[in-house]
Amino acid sequence: MNLKPNRSGPKPFPAAWVLGLGISLFFGVMFAAQGGEGYSSAPLLSSKSPLGGVLESIADWAASDVFVDLMRQARGYNNNGTVPVDENGWPLEDCEIIFLAGRLNSASIYNGTYRLSYSGHAQVQLSAVRGSITGLRYDPAADRTTAEVNIQALPSDGGWYLILRFSQTAGRLKNIRLIRPGYDADYPPVFTREFLQHLSRFPVLRFMEWSQTNRNPPGNWDRRSKPDDARQTEKGVAWEYMIQLANELKKDIWINIPHTADDNYVTRLARLLRTTLLPGLKVYVEFSNEVWNGIFSQNEWNRQRAAEDAASGNRQLDFDGTDNIYYLGWRRTADLTRQVSELFRREWGEERWKILGRPVLAGQIANPEVLRQGLLYLQSVHGPPARYLSALAGAPYFHLGDADLREDLSPEEVLDVLEDSAREMPVWARLEENAALARWYGLDWVAYEGGPDTMGPHNVAAKKSASLHPRMQTICEDFLRLWEGFGGGLFVWYLAGATSYDTAYGTWGLTNDMTVQDTPKIRALDSYAATDPGPLKAGFPVPGRLDARRFVGHPADWAVRDPYLRYQGNGSWQDYLLQCPKSAFYRISLDASSRQEAAVVRLMANSEELTNVTVPASDPNEFRRESPSSAFFLPRGLNVLRLFFVDAASLCIREIVVEIASK
Repeated sequence: MNLKPNRSGPKPFPAAWVLGLGISLFFGVMFAAQGGEGYSSAPLLSSKSPLGGVLESIADWAASDVFVDLMRQARGYNNNGTVPVDENGWPLEDCEIIFLAGRLNSASIYNGTYRLSYSGHAQVQLSAVRGSITGLRYDPAADRTTAEVNIQALPSDGGWYLILRFSQTAGRLKNIRLIRPGYDADYPPVFTREFLQHLSRFPVLRFMEWSQTNRNPPGNWDRRSKPDDARQTEKGVAWEYMIQLANELKKDIWINIPHTADDNYVTRLARLLRTTLLPGLKVYVEFSNEVWNGIFSQNEWNRQRAAEDAASGNRQLDFDGTDNIYYLGWRRTADLTRQVSELFRREWGEERWKILGRPVLAGQIANPEVLRQGLLYLQSVHGPPARYLSALAGAPYFHLGDADLREDLSPEEVLDVLEDSAREMPVWARLEENAALARWYGLDWVAYEGGPDTMGPHNVAAKKSASLHPRMQTICEDFLRLWEGFGGGLFVWYLAGATSYDTAYGTWGLTNDMTVQDTPKIRALDSYAATDPGPLKAGFPVPGRLDARRFVGHPADWAVRDPYLRYQGNGSWQDYLLQCPKSAFYRISLDASSRQEAAVVRLMANSEELTNVTVPASDPNEFRRESPSSAFFLPRGLNVLRLFFVDAASLCIREIVVEIASK
């Protein structure tokens, strides 16, 4: 996908006016939510928030126990050493393979008899774990060897591996299968029962880790991971397995496009999903992952190309003359998301894609400017973002912060710090700003990741105890309710499944043992999903009187900085989130005064221009109620009211009054 000038597209608008542009129809945002310009969705920012789950990377040490056949999760031959392979990844020399990494107290999970089979007449030995190989036999007619691998680890064994060493292979070792205990070795299912049961609670499955998005997977369709590859750990899991999992569970799918993917890759992927995903399942599509994040290679890749694009004379990304390389990069991410969305639309067809497509633009939740710049670019150069996007997304995590610099935290102290961090989410995650940005453009506001972050080398035992403490349920559930109360929609939890709680890499999983499904985090998610949503916490309840100084993104010292909202430059604006109890016509007026000369303020709502309000010149201390003669329709839920200052040199605003218009 190369950025090319869109010479037939809309001309850029003056920067000061861009975010105030309407979609042109008074009810345009309502139509977009119902599939007019944009994508079919639930009532914007006011409906019950569903949950999703991010699936952990596939690896021999992964604790979610995904595949019945352990070969699919096996490590590279000779512990990722140099072993030549054929076109499907089967070894052409003698080798050893790590199929499973055990851990302390995991013997009860993994002990038992595994069924081994492979093509050829090779010899095999078991190492690095207590156990034995029995019943080794070769069938010359089928050219196939079978055996039983008996694992008998002790609970006290830690750091053991299920390793098989193959010798006398003559380069013919292929089609290896190692089937878990309890499954039919001749006709095994793809996924384990425990894994499927665990995922049944999630309406949406995000496959960013499965596709190894941050590890730069191949962007050429012919080089992608395939279902008949020897392992699913080298280039990520094949798309076909993701689709099979979604189909088996009847769950919506969230995919991440490799940042190096060309148009053919995206089109072929869109076609595969269109033809094999169950009808009615939705597809969330995100370009790469956290392209704004400097720790990932896709960030530098994107910024370099944004700079090259601007230097080449293409004026799209810097349509307003900016030379801010970060702005250019964020805008480029939005444009690549647009291009992916258009390729899917072309392959799926306009109507089907509007109903089932969910193109997502993700940004940094603590820095709404990342998304703002992308939306500014789309609106200015390509038209309303809702033509190309269904949602904006961020990643709200609560964490220990500097408290984890100590090495002697107790489990209670870990929980206290996590609880404080979760409670302060509206501030550090700038939830009102993000929700207002999404609502203004007629988009959903979702979390592509989120949850408790306990990563770090200190206090590992305390973090484990805290993660399994009953208080963790309350903290997680309150955190989700807070997200929902500030306008959040779909929340994709990081991570679904099980992970070890005994390492420095965090207690990410919902459990640390797939045989244990009654944990505080799981109870929190299940309770949240089963309970009706609570009241909105973001914005101002209306009808009511709004302090004009408390605009979205107001400074912390707003109450003492100035008694009024004033000194607003012409062409600037301030936004206010309104909680509307019902869809109705509302009357909006200003308690304001203007020294020296009349002032003009344009009222706008949800990107629609409503009317101008003129505040006549008056005594500075004389505030008058100025109201347009007409009332304006606002839908139930969160709405964005914008004051756009047309001529405001001497304007002071004390309050904004919102009333339900009388019949």
